[in-house]
Amino acid sequence: NRPPGPPGSWGYSHGGGDLPSGMSVSVRQMVVALNNIGIEAKAVSVQDNNFIHQEVETYDPTHVIVEGFWVVPEKFKVLAAMSPNRVWIVRCHSNTEFLAHEGTVFGWALDYLEQYVTVAFNSPTALHAIQNLRRESSVLRTGHVVYLPNYYDLNVHTSLPREWLQKRVIRH
Repeated sequence: NRPPGPPGSWGYSHGGGDLPSGMSVSVRQMVVALNNIGIEAKAVSVQDNNFIHQEVETYDPTHVIVEGFWVVPEKFKVLAAMSPNRVWIVRCHSNTEFLAHEGTVFGWALDYLEQYVTVAFNSPTALHAIQNLRRESSVLRTGHVVYLPNYYDLNVHTSLPREWLQKRVIRH
């Protein structure tokens, strides 16, 4: 669940939040990593999962990476029908300890797989946990489970909001 307030006011993007969240930093770093190896990538923040299709059609990517488990699995039925030739990836940027507090993640990971969505984890531990759940499940799972680690640009300061960096430097 997202905290109350308008999108961007609680830190999932650097647009209005006081501090960038782990998710927003993860997204920006993934874009940097992909661009650095010659894969065109762009980060787009959407208000909710009803705005995904509009942004995807505007940018027209071959692959769409949704950062975090926030899109209800059923939405991928709709998105896949509207964009059948795109590869859909949901990337989890948290480790197993954090995921234990998110009751929906493990079930949704299996549900995503049923929708032909690739589920990517930045943690080998979380990756193995989902692979084990998939193996033990009696339901046919058709998507892929992959390892997609975090990337940290050595020039990370250029992708973080200047105001936030200034506060950090002054505080420390």
